[in-house]
Amino acid sequence: MHSVFSDGTWTPEELVAEGYRLKLGAMALTDHDTVDGFAPMVRASREQGDMRILSGLELDSDFSPGAMHFLGYGVDPESDILMEHLDWLRGGTEARNMDIMSKLQGLGMKISWEDVLGSVDISEVRRIHFASAIKRAGYVKNKHEAFSQYLSEGRPAYSPKRKLTPLACIDLIIESGGVPVIAHPFTVKLKKKEMPHMVWELADYGLGGLEVYYTQSQPGLEHQFLKIIKSTGLIATGGSDFHGAVTPDVVVGKGSGNLKVPNELLDPLLDRIGDNPKSFLK
Repeated sequence: MHSVFSDGTWTPEELVAEGYRLKLGAMALTDHDTVDGFAPMVRASREQGDMRILSGLELDSDFSPGAMHFLGYGVDPESDILMEHLDWLRGGTEARNMDIMSKLQGLGMKISWEDVLGSVDISEVRRIHFASAIKRAGYVKNKHEAFSQYLSEGRPAYSPKRKLTPLACIDLIIESGGVPVIAHPFTVKLKKKEMPHMVWELADYGLGGLEVYYTQSQPGLEHQFLKIIKSTGLIATGGSDFHGAVTPDVVVGKGSGNLKVPNELLDPLLDRIGDNPKSFLK
């Protein structure tokens, strides 16, 4: 799930409170390009009671034909090499945001930084925040339209994001003490026969798992990815990819459909993470 430290609208404390209300067995904060929300999440969990909280983050990689994102579960939030790379990525995000704002204003849109921030206390501006501002200003009917007309690749206000290669993402997560997992693998957009070969290659390089169970349950895809898991020896993970108000149809722990993330997925993930006390709160 994501918090105000990247492109979510809930604080880590609010996420923890909701997790306890729903009696979840474990939660992982996987904000984009940052682990800054992990410490407040741990503090909130200690105040609430006993639930397993895992450190994590999400990294975009430079990949085509689709989007390949990596979840880094159990990374050490104090890792020097992780901080060095995240500083580089965030520097690119700031320049990108300035470029997007300039392009939107060049298209005649009367949008300010105050409009983009809105009423939400966010730590870092992302494209979803621009989409919300465009919608609030009345230039589009919904956020999907904002992306399809202005913010997606090839559209007039698009600006490329600074990214690592897939292998560099895997390296960084492993060197930071974490387990690299391909997030929502259906967005990779490889043909059904190509996907196993790519996963095999990445598994040989250090990939740890696939996010089999995603926010909207898709039994056909789950079956396909479970077959790949069994053939490669990787682990399966799952999550709701909760973002808060920007995706109101997605619920913490449940996604937007009939998502059920089996509790038995947790122990294999923890086994891969190891015993680093900085990576999770028991």
